[in-house]
Amino acid sequence: MNRVDRHTRRGLLVLLVAVVGSSACGVPEARKVAMSAAAQLHEQFNAFRCDRIYDGAGAPFQRAGPREQWNAYCMGERRRLGQWKGSKPLAGQRFESDVYLVDTGGYLVVIQNVSRFEQGTAKETMRFAVMDGRASLLVYLLSPADQP
Repeated sequence: MNRVDRHTRRGLLVLLVAVVGSSACGVPEARKVAMSAAAQLHEQFNAFRCDRIYDGAGAPFQRAGPREQWNAYCMGERRRLGQWKGSKPLAGQRFESDVYLVDTGGYLVVIQNVSRFEQGTAKETMRFAVMDGRASLLVYLLSPADQP
C-alpha cells in the first residue's frame, strides 16, 4: 500500500469515528427530550387536553387525520381507561426507549410501554421525531396490554 492510500484510509477512519462519536453523543439527549415530551403528553391526556396533544404533534401526525378524529379517539380512550398512572418498558427492553439516527440529522425515538391507568392496563406506543432539542409526536397508539 502506498503512502497516499494509507493517508486516505487514516482520514476516512478519523471521519468515521467523528461521525459515530457525534451521533452517539446525541442519543442520550434525544432520549431525554422524547421522554420529557411523553410526560407532557400524559399530563395533557389526564387533563382531557387531547386538542393540545394534536396541536403539538408533528405534521405527519396531523396529516394522518383531522383534529376531530384524533379528539374522538383520544377522549374515548381517556374515558375508557381513566387517568394515566404510570408506565414501565415492555418486557425484554433494555432501555425505556429506542433511538434511531435518521438521515435528516435528527432522531426517531420509539417508546413502548405497558401503562397503568385507573381502569386497567394498555400497551402504549409513542414515536417522536427529535431535532434541534425539540420532540414532535408522530404516532400515539393504545392497544390491549396482552396484544403482542
